[in-house]
Amino acid sequence: MEDEIILDTSIDKRYAPSSVTGAGRGAVEVDSELEVELAKIPKKLAFKIGEVADLLGVKAYVLRYWETEFDVLKPKKSKHNQRMYERKDVENLFLIKKLLYRDRFSIEGARVALKKLKKDNVKKYNDLQAKFSSGKITRRLFDFSTLGLGVQNYIINELEQSTDANDYTARQKQVLSNLTQFQK
Repeated sequence: MEDEIILDTSIDKRYAPSSVTGAGRGAVEVDSELEVELAKIPKKLAFKIGEVADLLGVKAYVLRYWETEFDVLKPKKSKHNQRMYERKDVENLFLIKKLLYRDRFSIEGARVALKKLKKDNVKKYNDLQAKFSSGKITRRLFDFSTLGLGVQNYIINELEQSTDANDYTARQKQVLSNLTQFQK
């Protein structure tokens, strides 16, 4: 009896998206898997590099390398010269890991996508503020720029569903409530 050898070539090949952004290219999305990962971040003000490495499932040297490659990562140093990551740094690290590992971006592609996301998020948020202020100054309930990029995306997605100024204010307060519950 002859043994048959079957070569299965149905492997899903995934290539890194180009840094050229066209229709749908280079877009960064906060998917449900990332939301679950972000929700698992402990409610702490600061994290040591070993804790963050364990959370992300990568080695500490990978985090140190990513710091050199991505401008959004700026951990502070403790008086003992140890890296101390804030929550927004950890959120951004999860987003970077998603881009590199799941979405298969190159380092350069991920860097470009993050810069574009940061710029787009601030523009969209400012546009929403202007759209629903209707001549009066609306009070910002939180400092948008201090939040991680994934959280910024969540806020924009929620606020873009607003239909008028009152709805916008109500949604803004709801988002703030969700964020404070999320970070307690």
